[in-house]
Amino acid sequence: MKPALRYWVSDNMTVFCCMVLSVILGKMTESYLYIPECFEAVFGIMLLIVIGRFIQIRMTKYVITNYCIVIKKGVLTTTEDNIRLSLVIDHRKERTLTDKIFGLTTYYIYSDDRTTPELIMKGIESNIEFIEELRNRALLQARNEGVRKFVSMT
Repeated sequence: MKPALRYWVSDNMTVFCCMVLSVILGKMTESYLYIPECFEAVFGIMLLIVIGRFIQIRMTKYVITNYCIVIKKGVLTTTEDNIRLSLVIDHRKERTLTDKIFGLTTYYIYSDDRTTPELIMKGIESNIEFIEELRNRALLQARNEGVRKFVSMT
């Protein structure tokens, strides 16, 4: 699964507002010397930021197997974070106002993994029964590996 495209829109709302404002201010100051060009430069820089964030979000992929959770991300350099399901101990679900408007959720997965004790999964659609599936797979994997610990995933 990938972050929803709506996450990119909600994450860049302030940048979009600043882009619109720079266009309006550029039009209002057309009679001044060099000021409209400054607003055009601001617009161009913000456009590059938005495009970079779009590529970054589209190159992020979350995979939940029967054995582990994998997050693959990156454009030029790809990183892959893995957490064994038997090491997952807790989770947190967070929804900001813009997340609620766009129907998205950010999940924080906590584990006993040494390299990735906290895994952040942003832009997941809220209607997905993600936590229930994760809990079931984590408990099954812990049972298969003989891990005896309390998994707090309610």
